[in-house]
Amino acid sequence: ERVGADVLDDVAALLVDHAHRLYVGSYDGLYRLDERGTPRRVWPTQGTHAVTALAEDAGGRLWLAVPHEGLVGFDPEHGDEVWIKPERNLPGTLPAALITNLLVDRSGLLWIATGERGLARMDPAGSIFQSVVDQDPAHDAIAANNVHAIFEDASGGLWIGTDENGLKRYDPA
Repeated sequence: ERVGADVLDDVAALLVDHAHRLYVGSYDGLYRLDERGTPRRVWPTQGTHAVTALAEDAGGRLWLAVPHEGLVGFDPEHGDEVWIKPERNLPGTLPAALITNLLVDRSGLLWIATGERGLARMDPAGSIFQSVVDQDPAHDAIAANNVHAIFEDASGGLWIGTDENGLKRYDPA
């Protein structure tokens, strides 16, 4: 059974939040399905922006990856939004606008996977971004840092899926 056929054409990301609501990231915005399965666009209120990855932090804020634009912190209860755009050569900022995946780990840190600059992490309560980049000169710098997938295991280690190096494990401790 196709859900939201008249609205949801290109679905890129799904998230079930702490209140068991289903959010859908599509190429024209963020939707929430009501109890009958009817989609209602909740972001943006005007215009369109693609949402290709989603995560929820401990405070209930949703983090949205907006391709080639950056990251949006969105409060679904009040409709407030905060844009974070990359400053490519400024340390401590979002390192890239091509965000491929998002993860909030058990400690509450937000991990941002990028298409060319590895991983970045930040505390959603407010902190600078810290980058985790493969700097091995034997690896192609762009392919080795093109991160597609992030998963946190039971011990808090991160599993990272990349282009050139396949699967990597990173211990953030």
